[in-house]
Amino acid sequence: MKCLLFPAILWFFADYLSHAQYHPTSHRQPSPTEIPVSAPGSFAQPGKTYVLINDISSPRSAVFLGKDVILDLNGFTITCADGNYNHVKNSGFEDGLTGWDISKAPGAKIVSTAVHAFIGKNVLHLNAGEEIVSDYVLLPGANRSYCAICGVTGRYYYDMKGDLSNDMRVSIFVEDEKGGEVRCLTTYADSAKVSCPLINRSPRLGGGFVFAHLDGLPAGRYRVRVRAENDCLVDEIDIRPAMDAGVAIAGKTHPFGHYDHMYNNAHTAFFDYTADAVTGRPVEDVPAVHGSGSVIIRNGIIRNGTEGFLSWGIQSAADSIRVILDNLKIENSGINSTAVDVEQATITNCTFNVDNPFIINRHGSEFYGVDLRGDRPSEVSFSEFYGGQGCLSFKGKGSVIHHNLFVNRQKVTNHYSIMAMGDGSKIFGNMFRPETGSGIEIFRKKYIEIFDNEFHIEAAPPSCEYNDQLSTNAIRIADYGAPRGDKNGAYGNKVYNNRFFINGRYFPEYPDFVPLASAVFYSASAGENEIFGNDIIIHQADKGTRAEAYAFYIGNADGGSIHDNRIVT
Repeated sequence: MKCLLFPAILWFFADYLSHAQYHPTSHRQPSPTEIPVSAPGSFAQPGKTYVLINDISSPRSAVFLGKDVILDLNGFTITCADGNYNHVKNSGFEDGLTGWDISKAPGAKIVSTAVHAFIGKNVLHLNAGEEIVSDYVLLPGANRSYCAICGVTGRYYYDMKGDLSNDMRVSIFVEDEKGGEVRCLTTYADSAKVSCPLINRSPRLGGGFVFAHLDGLPAGRYRVRVRAENDCLVDEIDIRPAMDAGVAIAGKTHPFGHYDHMYNNAHTAFFDYTADAVTGRPVEDVPAVHGSGSVIIRNGIIRNGTEGFLSWGIQSAADSIRVILDNLKIENSGINSTAVDVEQATITNCTFNVDNPFIINRHGSEFYGVDLRGDRPSEVSFSEFYGGQGCLSFKGKGSVIHHNLFVNRQKVTNHYSIMAMGDGSKIFGNMFRPETGSGIEIFRKKYIEIFDNEFHIEAAPPSCEYNDQLSTNAIRIADYGAPRGDKNGAYGNKVYNNRFFINGRYFPEYPDFVPLASAVFYSASAGENEIFGNDIIIHQADKGTRAEAYAFYIGNADGGSIHDNRIVT
């Protein structure tokens, strides 16, 4: 390892000024060849441009598109899940036990998230066998998907001692307004499953959300009953509208939606619009898009009207369609809510604002703010990403990600600002300023170049998974002991000409916790990676504490070259 250490360097880096983002568009009258749109529906004539002439909203998914069309929002807003939905009173226990029947939970007590991190300020501790029941909540729309949800913090990693069967487990029941138990037998792509109640389930390691899928219910008042199968910490117990999209492109539907599907990372799309679950054929009034083509969406706002569950601003299940997004603002909120979920995309001049405080299963690479799932290249440029559990995930080989701002709000482990999963891709000219969390992860991928970016990374407080130590990294390259030459290893990657500002921080409220911050976390052994020509400033504000900050953390590494970096500490 050869590094150049300078005692002092003057840094003059302009703040985030050069990147574009969404800008409001003035309304215009459609031309004679364009088709005006004034209400939700399906719009699928190839070669046509559809132009909004007013704001539109729907209590469910709002707009379905065919291929080779343009949707011009014309400065207006599309709102999905806009149906006067309600939430369980005090779902997150921020007001103590107000609104909850704890007659069968004598040991129920409020616990601060300063004791065990999760959502908000409070979680609820339940002993094994105890049950709590919510107030009633009105479900105004019939025959649509809702989910009865329960957040579970899970046990700390080191407390599990390698036995994941010891994790926290709950059962979720739903009762109608007469107190009768709701039972749903739901047909999915693989089989029919009892989707409610959901009995004796745990989140995967790292906490998450357990849920019962409600399908085919009449409108009415319902409530949630949660039983702790062992000692548990629970939070955000609610019934929410689920599986809505603002703008949808359906090749075929992906009719998954049981908790077991989400636990195993099955992709779900347009469940409520499925005519045949085995084939994924959509209902008659939803265009089934087949073959290659494109869809252009531009010039306006897409948002959800209710804090939901499993929802998307734009979603596509059309495998060969390139989705082109320009000058859009997409706002979405709720558990497992994202802005964009498509195969491949060209994205320019967009702003994504996602309030997703936690996810069902943190072990998957999906449910970032923007998920680009396909293996063909995408390009994302001149856009802003705020929030989400991770900002951008892409899998397309040869993708290009440049001149964007990433402001991650990461609460779950390993959901970085960018999950780089496309071999041979380039990431450059970006600004990373996470409020909480890390920058870029390369896990078992190859020949990715990261250059000319700027990272501002600060140590994070404990998570619900790690309370002894937790690392926050600008870049992480890892294959965790993969043998030399392993096709699933991380090698051929280059990190150069980047600027890193790494801030160590101590959290006195957690005196036994070791917060770690680094520019590069390196744990690759399958081949050669190169890290060179980077400027790194390490600032440890809380000297003499347990906090640690460093340029490089080198773990289970074999090979690789780190040279000619300029480091100031």
